[in-house]
Amino acid sequence: MKKKIFGLLSAVLLTMITCMTAYGSQTGAPCNFRVEKVSDYDTGLTLGRCYVPEGYEFVSGLMAYGLSDGWQSPGSPYQLGINIYNKDHETDMLYYSPIQFIYNANGYVPGAVYAGMLRMIPAVSADGFADLLAGHFFGDNDTAKKEGGFMLTQDDDEFLRKRADEMYQLYLLSGGDMAGISFIGAECTYAEQMYSRVEDGQEIITLIVTAVQSCTTEIYQAGGSARYTSMTIPFIYILDTPADLFEDNLADFSLFTANTSMSDEFYAMYLDMVNAYVYVIAIYGNIGLTDIGEEYLSEDYGTYDTESFCEYIMETESYTTSDGQTVKVPASYDYLYEDADGNIILSDSAFGPEGSTKLYRK
Repeated sequence: MKKKIFGLLSAVLLTMITCMTAYGSQTGAPCNFRVEKVSDYDTGLTLGRCYVPEGYEFVSGLMAYGLSDGWQSPGSPYQLGINIYNKDHETDMLYYSPIQFIYNANGYVPGAVYAGMLRMIPAVSADGFADLLAGHFFGDNDTAKKEGGFMLTQDDDEFLRKRADEMYQLYLLSGGDMAGISFIGAECTYAEQMYSRVEDGQEIITLIVTAVQSCTTEIYQAGGSARYTSMTIPFIYILDTPADLFEDNLADFSLFTANTSMSDEFYAMYLDMVNAYVYVIAIYGNIGLTDIGEEYLSEDYGTYDTESFCEYIMETESYTTSDGQTVKVPASYDYLYEDADGNIILSDSAFGPEGSTKLYRK
């Protein structure tokens, strides 16, 4: 197992960034970044944002249930996808917004939409979900293999346990165990998994960074019981690059993950549509939603502070710029500076470039 290497999520500073050192101990020439706003052309809704390194382009898409061949479902109908890539797609970096699934232990049908709401997958941890993603990503490439994962710290494990306890507390706020319904457990897991494959004689490395928040309940009915696990995937980040460029691309990928995400606008819309409904299905199984009562649909059950979750477990730090905005970068960078043009400079040196101003953590 290798040490956890990434820091993730969001920035709101729409500016240029100059990277003075690559991730970790590597060094390299300065590299410029731009920030792109991702918008829906029909509605004008701001869907998200992404950092795009010099020499890269980006595309985005809103995947919808019934309109795309994906894992969306009526209970998790929309998913934002962002892909940045360099020449000839030699290196790709991808982001996918949250998606939700369910597992029915008594009637599992892979990929089926259960009770008209959520698509079924096995009850998995983040490592297992990364493996599922890899299987879809690689298709029928028989050279693909798993290379291993990255180790969490003891503090990370404790943070995840606290998140799971918060999920249990949300369950209690909803009324807790009721007649015929028992809470089995909640779990939060995080993974950084590496895979390799050969394409056209070249070794390709894929790094998948994701998390799973799951809640398992059991419903007792006449003639037996049924156990359900609902799963929320708060983010998916993927780096796909030739093996000889993997180390060089870690710095770019770290900045991509730290500053690429859905917008608050998009997430609020998503939660309004599906979050309470997914919670009801997780607790009540296939009982009709109209039989549950409006009080269960008016509460924001299962809504977790995704940004702070990512910020902690993935080790990002927030800095305030001269105009009062916020930029987030991996915690591995010790110093941030801002030049006269408003460019942000990442550095491991205590001495900033001439004419720059040191920025401080919030």
